[in-house]
Parts: sequence; C-alpha cells; structure tokens
Amino acid sequence: MRLDDIRINVVIVVFVIVLGLALALQYFTHRKLVIEPIYQAFANIEGVIGVDLAEQDDQIVLTLALAEVEQLDMLAAEISSTAAQFAKPLQIIIKDKANQTLKAAYDQMHFAVEQGIATGYFVEMAERIEQLASEYQIKFTLKVDGDYVYLQLHDGDDYLYQIVSRREKSLISRLES
Repeated sequence: MRLDDIRINVVIVVFVIVLGLALALQYFTHRKLVIEPIYQAFANIEGVIGVDLAEQDDQIVLTLALAEVEQLDMLAAEISSTAAQFAKPLQIIIKDKANQTLKAAYDQMHFAVEQGIATGYFVEMAERIEQLASEYQIKFTLKVDGDYVYLQLHDGDDYLYQIVSRREKSLISRLES
C-alpha cells in the first residue's frame, strides 16, 4: 500500500463522520445513564412539583420546585438521601412560592437563625422568630436537628422554605428571587 493511493478527502470525511457519531453516542449515553435517572429520582419525590437540571463545571445543579408541605425536614431528608444515591456531585436549589411579606420577614428572621446556630440558644431563636412572625402576621414552623435548621413561613397560599446548615456548606440551598 502506497501513500499516493490514499485519498485525503475521503479520509477526512470518514474521520468527521466517525467523530460525530462517537460524540452523539456519548451524549445520548450520558443522558440515558446519568441525567434521566437523576431527573426521575427527584421528580418522583412527593412534594417536588418540578425539576430543572443543568450541568455546570463537574457537577449537576438541580432546581426543585416544591409544593406546600407540612414537614420540610422530612422532605429535605428524602431529597438528601436521594442525592446520596448518585456518584455525580449534586447541588440542590429549592424553589418555593414566596411573596414580599415572607421575604421581608425572613430577612429579619435570618439574624435570629444565624445567632441561634452560632450560640446554640435555640429557645431564644424560636422566641424571636415567633415574635417576628406575629409582627408580619404570618404562620411559621421551625425545626432543628443535628445538622440543619428548617424554617417554613406561610402567608395565605404563599410559602417560603429555608434550610440552614448548622455545620458546613449545605447540600440544599434556596433559590433567591
């Protein structure tokens, strides 16, 4: 076989076609084996009404639209255990249905939450949050466990959920709007 017999145009076209097919196969395999299982796992959680999935850098960012729930801590635990099933690093952002009253109330309450986490005085934190909820005429639910502080604020049909880590950076954060 001589180099003169090889038509470079044909080689380039074949190479481009094979490369294109390989990239397409990799894309569809990635979607089928990685993206779709993650999407389905979170879409099947009761309390999650919408899932938006995006890949950034080397992790997957999930934005979960949440319905109004009674126990945010139970929902967060289910979300965390679902996330632990996957090897791919996940960042989870929760999306609630907050109005301006709830946002203003939380802007005041977050000082009490951060102070409660820093000092360990959770009774005082709860009293301050109750006082602020009364001032803003909203309902609230506050729970604390070894890892997180869960705060739910409700004003009519609107609701704001905040999960604050007592330790390091949280797996779950709230979409600020």
